[in-house]
Amino acid sequence: MLLLLAAVLTLLILSAISSGSEVALFAVPYSQVLSAHEAGRRGGRALKRVKENMARPIMVIVIWNNVANIVGSIAVGALATRHFGDAYLGAFSAALTLAVIIFAEIIPKTIGEKYALRLALAVAPPVLLLSRALLPLIVLIELLARPFLRSAPLTTSEEEIRALTRLGGQAGVIEQDEQELIHRVFQLNDVTAGAILTPLAMVDALPAEATVGEVREQVLNFNHTRLPIFEGGRIDRVTGIVNVRAVLRALAEDRGDLPVSDLAEAVSFVVDAMPADDLLRHFQKRRHHLAVVVNGVSTVLGVVTLEDVLEELVGEIDDETDVESLRVQELRPGVVRAHALSDVREVNQALGTSLPEEGRVGEYIVEALGRLPRQGERFDLGELSCLIEEATPRGIRSVQLTRRPPPLSDP
Repeated sequence: MLLLLAAVLTLLILSAISSGSEVALFAVPYSQVLSAHEAGRRGGRALKRVKENMARPIMVIVIWNNVANIVGSIAVGALATRHFGDAYLGAFSAALTLAVIIFAEIIPKTIGEKYALRLALAVAPPVLLLSRALLPLIVLIELLARPFLRSAPLTTSEEEIRALTRLGGQAGVIEQDEQELIHRVFQLNDVTAGAILTPLAMVDALPAEATVGEVREQVLNFNHTRLPIFEGGRIDRVTGIVNVRAVLRALAEDRGDLPVSDLAEAVSFVVDAMPADDLLRHFQKRRHHLAVVVNGVSTVLGVVTLEDVLEELVGEIDDETDVESLRVQELRPGVVRAHALSDVREVNQALGTSLPEEGRVGEYIVEALGRLPRQGERFDLGELSCLIEEATPRGIRSVQLTRRPPPLSDP
């Protein structure tokens, strides 16, 4: 009787180990496998090899399970016939089948899924060892099953990484700023150079034919380190990039008659449809911080900088000049000064107006007016009275906005 009990327990244990091992190896995510391998955990290296090619390890587990079930059932059946006879063999077989279902299938597989990483790390080394021991048999099975096996490469999708990031945030493993950075990385290839450029009308530039002495005042008033230079009096004919430091150095060395073009560096052009991730690699490869953006017919649209790309990853990077120039400044109650690139949303918040909140102040004025206004021009637009404080023939720079009093209704 003790021999029969030992045989039943051996059958259940061997079958349970194979069932739990199979589920654990399938259930453990590849990201956790890589993490365990990089952390140097015991069994991490073996588990990584198993997950990279699951076909042979699964064959080993299947062979193991079938040998345990078939040989164990034959041995247990023979012992049961000797002890109980043929009369009770049917009842014993039913009880054994129920025990196998509960203790060798349901419970081990549930545990294998719940503790997938821990169990997978434990069983991966012996599974690899058995794979080497049973290699001739495995090769024979592979030859017979080859027409039916088409294994796909192990990959992880963008959606899975996003989901894991959210789960990590909910569990407190990944912080909020780290989640935002991960999501912004995946959005980077959806943003184009045309979406983040500075329009040509807002670009500070220098004439290539001018001398260093002639542009001294302009350079001192500009807030940018790198300035495009243009020729022929047309800003869309960009021929190079000048670093302000080179201009200041020439002034310090009393070389005021030096042409600006002699200080120019080569300019790089990118198309407006270039994704931001490609644009970042472009800056890294060329070792440039500024590029000129053109469309499909080589019309210059504006410039884009390395900072513009980085802001898509980490959010707005405001320095003292950005805060001063782009912020909507309240001059007095009901009156503000706004840069052309300021958000219309900020004007609504400052004046309590209900302007369409999509877009920039300059875009809203030009679209509503139907033309480019002149510097010093006054006009009314809906709830606002506008005074163009600074403008060029190419566009608005800053505007003073006053909220108009609501019209008096007739009694």
